[in-house]
Amino acid sequence: MGHGLVWGGHGVMSPTKAMSPESLITGENIYIRGFGSFITKKRAAKIGRNIKKNVAVHIPEHFIPAFKPAKEFVADVKKTSAVE
Repeated sequence: MGHGLVWGGHGVMSPTKAMSPESLITGENIYIRGFGSFITKKRAAKIGRNIKKNVAVHIPEHFIPAFKPAKEFVADVKKTSAVE
């Protein structure tokens, strides 16, 4: 796997800058070739329940960080022997 520059939402940047949480906070996805993608996923608003008080609670829409591994990274991990 190669190391070096990665592709952010607005161009090529150094890995240390790309891996900073600020990139995801500002809505940029981080793509690292051969490793995977750090993205933000939007969760829809929903109604939850407080079971102690038996009350409905509104949960607003929000974004969560997520990681999706690259196909070649998953294949390489599958090839390795099991941890002994």
